[in-house]
Amino acid sequence: MRYQIVCTTREKSNELIIDKLGFVPEGQSTDQAQDMQDKETINTKIKNGDSFFFTDEDGVKVDVIAVEDDYVRTSPDDTKNNNLLHLRICRP
Repeated sequence: MRYQIVCTTREKSNELIIDKLGFVPEGQSTDQAQDMQDKETINTKIKNGDSFFFTDEDGVKVDVIAVEDDYVRTSPDDTKNNNLLHLRICRP
């Protein structure tokens, strides 16, 4: 299944570290995440065949890929910015 990441939560001790990613199935409303999971769980889902992406401010879909055993990152694109840190904070 393919999911769109729409928001993040951050570690309280360091706002530059993403704790969880909020996502919805592709094509559904992005107003509020339907599920939130830690990056390790999403890494495992990617390795098991699911795919994740987010849409940048220009409307371009950028894939999220598994890195090592417990991290995820966006696939290389035209920016050096951390794309996932630019997503909104998830609402509880």
